[in-house]
Order: sequence, then C-alpha cells, then structure tokens
Amino acid sequence: MNRYLVAGLCALACITMVTYALASGASQSLFISAYGAKNLPWAWLAVAVGSAMVTYVLTQAAKRVDLVRLFGRSCIISAISLSALLMAHAWGVPHSSFALYVWKDVYIIVLVELFWTFANVAFGLRSAPRIYGYFCAAGSLGSVSGGLVLGPLGQVLGTANMMWLILPMLAVLGGGTMALAGRVHVPHSQGGADAEDEDVATKFWHNPYLMWLAAVVALAQVMITLTEFRFSHMLEAVLLLEDERTSMIGLVSAITNSLSLLVQLVSPQIFALFGMPRTLLALPWLLGIIFLSTLQAPGLLTTSACQIAGKTVDYSLFRAAKEMLYIPLSYAEKTQGKALVDILIYRIARGGASMLLLVLGARLHIDYLLGVISVVLSALWLGSVLGILRRYRRVLRARHKA
Repeated sequence: MNRYLVAGLCALACITMVTYALASGASQSLFISAYGAKNLPWAWLAVAVGSAMVTYVLTQAAKRVDLVRLFGRSCIISAISLSALLMAHAWGVPHSSFALYVWKDVYIIVLVELFWTFANVAFGLRSAPRIYGYFCAAGSLGSVSGGLVLGPLGQVLGTANMMWLILPMLAVLGGGTMALAGRVHVPHSQGGADAEDEDVATKFWHNPYLMWLAAVVALAQVMITLTEFRFSHMLEAVLLLEDERTSMIGLVSAITNSLSLLVQLVSPQIFALFGMPRTLLALPWLLGIIFLSTLQAPGLLTTSACQIAGKTVDYSLFRAAKEMLYIPLSYAEKTQGKALVDILIYRIARGGASMLLLVLGARLHIDYLLGVISVVLSALWLGSVLGILRRYRRVLRARHKA
C-alpha cells in the first residue's frame, strides 16, 4: 500500500469538502437574499442542466487526458469561473447570485467524481475496503471544519467575500493532484464501450435490477431535496438577516457532518452486526418516523432536525449500502449501469422534485404539506428497498450456483 498516496488523497478529500462547505453555505445564503427560498427549484433545475452539460464535456476530455491531470485542470477552470462570478457579484451584475448557486453544485460534482474515479483506478478490491473509509472520514472532517468557520468568517468578511478563500484551496488541490501524478499509473481512458457495455446502456430500462436500484436512488434524492427546501423555506421565514442565516446553515452543516463522520467510523460494526440488507431496510423507517414526528411541531428546530437526519443517512449508511448493491453485478453493469443510475437518474430525480415544488408554489402551510409528502415518499422508498433486496438475493444465489 502506498501510504504517501493514501495520505495525499485523504488531504485532497478534506480540502475539497472544506471548499464545498464554504461555497454551499455562502451561495445558499446569497441566493435566499436575492430570490427567496421559493425560487430554489429553478436553481436546482439549472443545476441539473449544467451538470448534464459538464458531465458530457468531462467524459469527452477524459478520453484525451488522464484523470489526475484532468482533476488539476478542473480546479483551474473552477477557480477562474468562481473569480469571474465573484467579480460579477461585486459589480452588481444581475443574477450573479443565481449563477454562484449553480456553480457550487456543478464544480463539486466534477471534483468528487474525478476523485473517486481516480481512487477506483489506483486501488484494488483488496485494499479499497480498508482505505475508502479514510477518504470518507477525511471528507467529513473537511465538511465539519468548513461548517464551523462558515459563521465566523461570514461575520468578519461578509458572506460573498468569504468565497474568495476558496481560490487558494483550489490551487492547493490542483498542485496536489500534480504531486500525486507520478505515484500511480492512470490510463488516459478505460477503453471504448464493448458490446456488453453498449448493451447495458441501450437496454437499461429492461434491466429489473438496475431499475429497482434507480427507484431506490431516485426516491431517496427526492426526499432529500424536499427536506432541503423545507429547511431553506423555514430559514427565510424565521431568520431575517443574511449573516444569521449563514451562521445557522454553518451550524446545521457542522452537526450533519459530525454525525456523518461518527456513523462512517462505526459503519463496519453496524453492517457486521445487522448486515447490509437489514441496515438498508432500517433507513426508510428511521427517516419516516422522524418526518412524521416533526409534523406535530413544525418550526426551525424540527425542520433542521429533518435536514440533519436526511443528510446524515445519505452521507453515511445509505451511500455505503448502495455501493454494496453493485458488487454482485457484471463489470458493464457496475460501470455503464452505475453511471446511468448515480448520475442521470440522480439528477432527473432532483429535477423532478424541483418541478413538484414549482407546481406547489407559495401555498399556505407548505412546510406541513412537504412533511406529509416526505412521509409518503419514505413508505415508497421502503417498498423500493424491498424490491432491490429481492433481486440482490437472487443474484447472489445465482452466483453461488454458477
């Protein structure tokens, strides 16, 4: 095991998530000040479109440039685009706050996807289970650190000016990837799509396993999106000052990432004690009970609790369990199928949630209504988990017989 490589990637994961904690909190607060929480669905739709476009450009570039250098170049492009947007905001350019919100969701997709793609190339099946937990924990530490300093920095520098601090960190990320370039051989591409890959891509809608998995991912993402909107809507209603909202966002982010880190560290013991299927089944029950209980006392505290619970589950146990569902699949399903589920379906689900919010509009008691919808979605999520686990057991039995 290359300890230098492991330590370097841990540092990159930590710094990457520090930048996102600052970018996410600041851009969300700026957006709410400029447009109000009711217009967040429009931004999420723009993020979905932007993500699709950037993903296409990224996959084309990966055919010519190795993953490590592509990461570095992505950091440079992210820094240049952020500088332009921050200057536009300082000059009062219309809709610059909207663009900053979209930027923070797009740039982190690129950096995180490239990070995990490089890790998957650099480490094999024997070493990955021992190492990947360190990467997740390092990322959580970065998120916690960024969340904790978000409020104080916003008070001292101002919410918008605080985002300038992201630029030197992006430079460190770019330089760090160059330093790691010589530690592992990364091919320029993984090869063209063979017949099996092409078959998975074209027959995705006729693959029951991937369809059930897509339902699990989509329902979870819709729930998380609605919960995020509830939290933003309540922030706008209760906290009238921009810097107060920034501080609250930072606090909730720090609590969420602290809990995520704790669960990540004990997840091997959780899976060993209960097994992956039972753990995955417990998650819809857990969130459903939390959503149902908050309907009786809506407010900033209970809405924040929903936000923390949903994000914590998403960042820890659900993410780990979801990845385990890919293990018994063929190589083509793990690559082409995973890309379709975790990128395409993920973004379609968020866009669908945005459309739902736009249809609901500024209705009275929207917080209560979204809470009820979340409870219903948790029940549907439970049904989709049961469906994928039945397929999962069939695939395992088929492999044992082969």
